[in-house]
Amino acid sequence: KDTALNIRSTHQFVVNLVDETIAEAMNKTAGTFPHGVNELEIAGLAAVPSSIVKPPRIAESPASLECVEWCTLNIGANRVVIGVVKRAHLRDDLFDVEKQRVLGEKLFLIGRM
Repeated sequence: KDTALNIRSTHQFVVNLVDETIAEAMNKTAGTFPHGVNELEIAGLAAVPSSIVKPPRIAESPASLECVEWCTLNIGANRVVIGVVKRAHLRDDLFDVEKQRVLGEKLFLIGRM
């Protein structure tokens, strides 16, 4: 997929967390597409500029982590990229300004394995 190639060339990436509202779109982006196809457009998602790293964030994501590659571990035919988070973005309704805390009870995050 393009993400692995992009990390190798730029050493930067964004982790876009997914909640239930964009779960179906996440599944669409995981399809098998030729190199250079914009999966975000196919899924109906929008890219917005990041503030520190070159790769864009997903506008609809409840939280995004702008990262730089620290190291990549090759394990058989797979790789694990470990990054240092340089900036975190969180949707306003998920943060309690008065208590200065993330409202974890409002995060309905999901993952795909």
